[in-house]
Amino acid sequence: MIETSGWQRPPFNEPQVDAPTITRWLGKPWLVAIAWAAVILTLGSGVLGGLHRGMNDEPDWRAFSRETGYVWEHRAIPPWTGMFGYLPGAFLALMPFTVWAPRWLGVSLFVTANTLAAVGTAWLLYRWWWVQPAREAGRPTDGRLFVWPLFLMVAHFQHVLQGNQLTIGVLFLCVTGLTLVLQRRELTGGVLVGLAGCLKVTPFFLLVFFALQRRWRAVWGLMLAILLFDVLPSCMFFGIDGAVREHSNWIRRVEWYSNHRFIEDPWLRIGRHGHEHNCSLAVVLTRWLRAAPTGDHQVVVFGDAPAAEIEAARAKLRSGEHLTVDPMPRDASPWSIGRYTHSDRSKIPRFHAANWSAPIVWGIWIVLEALVIGGILIATAVSRRGPPNSASFTAQAALWLILMLWPSPMVRDYYLALALPACVVTWRAVLARSSQGPMTIGTRLAATAVFGSYVSVLCLSWDAANWYGVHLLTLVGLGMASVWAGCNPESVCRNTSTAS
Repeated sequence: MIETSGWQRPPFNEPQVDAPTITRWLGKPWLVAIAWAAVILTLGSGVLGGLHRGMNDEPDWRAFSRETGYVWEHRAIPPWTGMFGYLPGAFLALMPFTVWAPRWLGVSLFVTANTLAAVGTAWLLYRWWWVQPAREAGRPTDGRLFVWPLFLMVAHFQHVLQGNQLTIGVLFLCVTGLTLVLQRRELTGGVLVGLAGCLKVTPFFLLVFFALQRRWRAVWGLMLAILLFDVLPSCMFFGIDGAVREHSNWIRRVEWYSNHRFIEDPWLRIGRHGHEHNCSLAVVLTRWLRAAPTGDHQVVVFGDAPAAEIEAARAKLRSGEHLTVDPMPRDASPWSIGRYTHSDRSKIPRFHAANWSAPIVWGIWIVLEALVIGGILIATAVSRRGPPNSASFTAQAALWLILMLWPSPMVRDYYLALALPACVVTWRAVLARSSQGPMTIGTRLAATAVFGSYVSVLCLSWDAANWYGVHLLTLVGLGMASVWAGCNPESVCRNTSTAS
């Protein structure tokens, strides 16, 4: 028996109802066929784009191959790395694709792995996050309607495939691990989630979710993965002293890219590592609540420059120039100074609603983080007291997949691929509740959050939407809808509508 968590209302008799309007319209065969065609074609374009960009050594493949090649040659992570948030083990995990194989083979294998991860994620979500809760609720499922969450999110998957990025692989490992935990295979599930965290550290946030769910074997599995996939490989490759050094450098890089630093300087890393496309909470708050520096000229001190050099650069500032201190070196030099002109105002966010000091904005960020994370911690802990059902567990798991981005200082638009599970479980709950009769206000709002997530896709080419929080709002909307889905378990929804 699957043991999960969630609150369950007492069963009650429900009247026979016709298929809801939302099912009649979105379940039309011709419309479903169009949606599937759009999903397949969009994924296909991502695959072709990934092959093209990789073969031509374009981002992100260029960064991966260049930096892992440096690691292989020097037995050290480059101080100028753009992979600033990656643990040392992640560099080693990329080497079979980027260093040990010819480019054509490495790129082909990497794109194939990404494609299989995308398909595998969709299958797992359908089988265990869509069908299984319905079976436990004793209601049939309409598999045709599963296409709509994929349709709404596929553009973000295309972006990841095209850019040869790791987000899809991380999502696949997280969904697989959480599904195994759902099936009581907690140790293996925890190991897979831990492996995802060794590639990108944000999945480590799910450790708190496992602890609140009292899935202690999953907790131990996650910690075991850190040892197996990061600590031991790092010690074998860099040596014990080298592993300690590289993990210390990783902690230092995390501080360099912290939320606090981004709030202190609105122009920090503009034009570097794609920071102008960052839509994290700290950066969005800074754009709204802090004024960008006056003038269009930026003087940047890179690396560990002596204090005297920084002060000398500050004293030489001319009218319209702004000084930024970026602790990360620009190249192999310990430190350097660069001068940049940002005269094209369409490329950099300039609008602001207020001009408050960094400490005030930092305080607002802390309050928002505490309110959201604290509320979800309490809700997750309370839900553990209820009878088990997979509908509630998957809704909470999807919420935590979104939540792990909330404190992150770097959130790019394609990170929204991680919101696919939330889109699936919310859409599942909307269909279950609407089968009871007229849609309630809560159900309508949840459906709005699902289809409202498509706004982020429509705004992908609109920089201002990214700068000022549209993508972030879609995550917030899906997060709230996931909470609603978790509080409305489908084990009490007896779907009597016509379904295939």
